[in-house]
Amino acid sequence: MAAKEVYCPKNDTENIKELSRYIYNKLRVTIEDKREFIGYFMCIDKDKNIILSATNEYCLKEETDKKDQNEIDNSDDFEFDENKMFEDKYESRFVGLIMIPGKYIKKVEAVSFPYI
Repeated sequence: MAAKEVYCPKNDTENIKELSRYIYNKLRVTIEDKREFIGYFMCIDKDKNIILSATNEYCLKEETDKKDQNEIDNSDDFEFDENKMFEDKYESRFVGLIMIPGKYIKKVEAVSFPYI
């Protein structure tokens, strides 16, 4: 089921129409310090601040990053397990409803369909 179209009569531009298609979609937002936030896109303002709801924060573990690189360098038979790598490399916590300042955002990706 597609998300309801958001109508903004004051600033009805192509960019706003494009962004409104992603309302209620799950997004992954990466910021300058390499943290990632995954949550549902609620809104954005003219300064590119993004509001996400039901958000989880993922932070790269420093010690595992160095250890994994050494294992890859020393191993001839490296086995790739995406789920194990994700759990081993990232610390996560639930942060709920958040606002991410636009000046810190490096990348935004849609990761799933809307929940409506």
